[in-house]
Amino acid sequence: MAILRNSDYRDYRGHIEKLVVVKQYATKTVLTSYPDMSRVVFSQSQVHEQSRFAQAVAYAKAIV
Repeated sequence: MAILRNSDYRDYRGHIEKLVVVKQYATKTVLTSYPDMSRVVFSQSQVHEQSRFAQAVAYAKAIV
């Protein structure tokens, strides 16, 4: 984890090409590694909600 106090990433949040994640805190900007979610086992209710969200995204994309 890198802590950036005077950086060009001050106004940036999110990930950079799925390599690092830029996080903003009150006094510092932090770079962390991108999380590896390949071994996560989701519960049945989580899978259901992910499916509902995917359907909502597909519906919104069809409208736009």
